[in-house]
Amino acid sequence: MRCLIPLAVVAEGITAYVGVAALVDSQGLATGLSALTAFVGAGTACILANRRLNQLPVPAGARILEGVFVLVLSALRYASLRIVGVGLLTAGGAAGLALLISGLALAGIEEVVVETHTLAVFASALRVSCARWRQARAAARYQRIAARIAAVLAKVEHDFLNFLLRTQDFPLSEATPRAAALKAAMTKDEG
Repeated sequence: MRCLIPLAVVAEGITAYVGVAALVDSQGLATGLSALTAFVGAGTACILANRRLNQLPVPAGARILEGVFVLVLSALRYASLRIVGVGLLTAGGAAGLALLISGLALAGIEEVVVETHTLAVFASALRVSCARWRQARAAARYQRIAARIAAVLAKVEHDFLNFLLRTQDFPLSEATPRAAALKAAMTKDEG
């Protein structure tokens, strides 16, 4: 769903370009103003979405300003089309369509951000997921190492028991506790 955000920003920028292209002398200035307008609109939508994500009320004044932003842009689009020589009905229809596109783009950006969380939350979730995966790998590796150590200790205990029984002629009742003591000494935590 996040791929819809750049699409909505581009749609806002294109409709903003229509609004300022005939009002300024430079095409570069028109492009810059339309890009700035698109990013301001998207930023406003993201700020409002962030308030909703943090379960804060969205002030009515912010919604009114957002509406004024869309209406002013639509009025600029209408004026720009009239300057170019487009008929009254066509300019009004195009400005109304641009108003609809702009309003839906801003509302869409806000809803996508709310539904998919903010980028920071997404990045944090990704980091947590990677950390859990690394922890699971480390725990599995630890278990394999612990199993190998237990097997080696059991073999050392068995070999030491055999050594005591065969070469030192210890009785089984005396050799068994000594072998167990050796194993316990090898596993004793020094900390």
